[in-house]
Amino acid sequence: MSVILSLVLLLSSGLEGTIVDEFTGQGVPYVQLKVEGLDTTVLTDSCGKFAIGERNLPSYVVIKAVRIGYQPKVLKWVSTAKPVLIMLQPRAIPISGVTSTATRLKLNADPAMPVSVIESRGIGIEGKSDISELLARSPAVLVQDYNNLSTVSLRGATVEQTLVLFDGVRLNTSLNNQTDFSLISPSLVSRVEIARGGASALYGANPIGGVLNIISPEPKKKEVRASFGLGSFGKKYAGFRLANPGTVNFLFGGGYLRNRNNFPYQDQNDSARIMTNADLTRGDLILKAGTGLGKDYLSFASSLCLTERGSPGPISFPSDRARLQDGRLLLISGYDRTQGEIGRLSARIYHQRLYQHYFNPGEYFTADDTHRINVSGLNLVERLNLLTVPAKIQLAAGLEGITEHCRSTAVGTPARITGAGFIEANITWAGFTLNPATRYELLQTREQERVATYGAFSPRINLFINQPQPLSFYLGVNNSYRTPTFNELYWPDDGWTRGNPNLMPEWAEGISAGLGVNLAPTSLFRIGVFYNRVKDLIQWQPDENYVSRPVNIARAKITGIELEPQFDYKWFGVQGALTFQRCRSDSSYLPYRPELFGKGELWLAYNRQQENWVRLSLGINGTTKKFTNPPNSDTLPGYLVFDLGSTVRLPVKFVNAQINSGCRNIFDRCYQLIKDYPLPGRSFYLEAEIEI
Repeated sequence: MSVILSLVLLLSSGLEGTIVDEFTGQGVPYVQLKVEGLDTTVLTDSCGKFAIGERNLPSYVVIKAVRIGYQPKVLKWVSTAKPVLIMLQPRAIPISGVTSTATRLKLNADPAMPVSVIESRGIGIEGKSDISELLARSPAVLVQDYNNLSTVSLRGATVEQTLVLFDGVRLNTSLNNQTDFSLISPSLVSRVEIARGGASALYGANPIGGVLNIISPEPKKKEVRASFGLGSFGKKYAGFRLANPGTVNFLFGGGYLRNRNNFPYQDQNDSARIMTNADLTRGDLILKAGTGLGKDYLSFASSLCLTERGSPGPISFPSDRARLQDGRLLLISGYDRTQGEIGRLSARIYHQRLYQHYFNPGEYFTADDTHRINVSGLNLVERLNLLTVPAKIQLAAGLEGITEHCRSTAVGTPARITGAGFIEANITWAGFTLNPATRYELLQTREQERVATYGAFSPRINLFINQPQPLSFYLGVNNSYRTPTFNELYWPDDGWTRGNPNLMPEWAEGISAGLGVNLAPTSLFRIGVFYNRVKDLIQWQPDENYVSRPVNIARAKITGIELEPQFDYKWFGVQGALTFQRCRSDSSYLPYRPELFGKGELWLAYNRQQENWVRLSLGINGTTKKFTNPPNSDTLPGYLVFDLGSTVRLPVKFVNAQINSGCRNIFDRCYQLIKDYPLPGRSFYLEAEIEI
């Protein structure tokens, strides 16, 4: 009898407890807990509480708690006789294994998916003026650099066919469908998710080439950061960031850049010149705050950017006095409600204001144009987890509404209203995952008495196969489109050009496939292929009076192969991106699409306490030749540029100091990305970053 009683006392009927944030003391929802020796895995609720209902638990167990954004924790000899309190330490970690861009379900990114995540190494910019150069680490990314203005495109698409988001809110506007990356400071970017391939099934108009989602930092840990830097050709910059998680999560940051950009170059006659009127001054601020109310979380984010710069024009027709002023204000209010293991409801209301003033008092070409654009939007997304046996089903459904109003001295006062709904599913079974999605969008464009309304239906389906390990396979088919811009529709007749209000959207059918290999926890290799067929391509053509106007006449076929190796080890690593593509329209190649281009980096590091204390890197990027006009009668030569960089960490008690230095274009190569817009030769930078 005594033996039986002892066994009863040694066995528990279950385990209860709470998991809290070590710094704030608040409950941490959706922590994954697993008891050693059991197959059961449980999640904490929205208040951080959990209950393991297994009967016959031993008196003492070993528990492992895991959640993104926190250090994993293993607790030994946990008594099951009383409730347990577990404290998790938050950490800011790269979550390159999760994508919120390629899918609205925020799933783990399959190694074979055409998705890249570019992580920020801090708030220093390492000699760069904007983030466009960082994005070239991903395959199929082409940068167009006009000295102090840069744009990005994906997979042979145009800049207008590439959608850019900031924290999930689109930056492209209907004025020209372009995003100027010189308005985005690298110091205020946490990471950039690049989802290559058509994505109109999730985002509507414009992502024929893909989507770039710029994600700002979150207040996940207490931090005080500041950076200061100097560079060649009159470059000076500084940045700061303050963050404090708590009852109210708070983050405030900003950056300043002043770049004279007065570098030497050679003109068409090989004469030595100094670049003039290519200066750039930029100031930006970001503010984020959020608080949890039980199952609800309220958030607010705002960013402001102001720039003043010259507009030098091409060296074949320079402009010494043209100036360009830009301003952008973005406000985002968010509401999230957790629904236990069932799902999550998210709502976002946003408003964006853009201002641009171009002034050119030139002798031969005079301009004084002002553009003001107001964009307001609302999106509502419901995510559901349907746990079934043997398959696991997840659903996302959403509604979105956008209004755009433009006041322009060039195109008048056009407006566009967009209403859309989408649904996405993720069905997983036995190593196979099917990911279908579709979206219907209704758009109406107005300019005075002219009204155009049309609908767009955009389906997409992806298939993933995650066996045999460590291989994974991806196959996707999509249908995407781009809407005509206000400039294309309503540009006034100036004797040389005029718009065409009868334009229709461009449509593209795309197929892509990929193979991924997980070589180690931090190393992988991916190869992908893609094919895009674009119809009703908008091109500017002269009419019978030799006035150029846009028309839907062209077709294009784009094929390519992407290679993305990444090998990261304890003290050295190699990562790269290489793309081979052919972009043809009828019998000619599309301008500014080189057949081969890529970027790579080799780094060596001295590690201490699992962190890089000294890091040396050698970077290389280049392209083959590319045509600069539709008839293919003129070309830009290819180039190969090498960069050297170093990072030294100097931790002292509660302060972490970091010194970044380097030399860019170490062989002083003269090259251009856009015809008659030369880029700087050899340059140096030195910056310091301090974290408390």
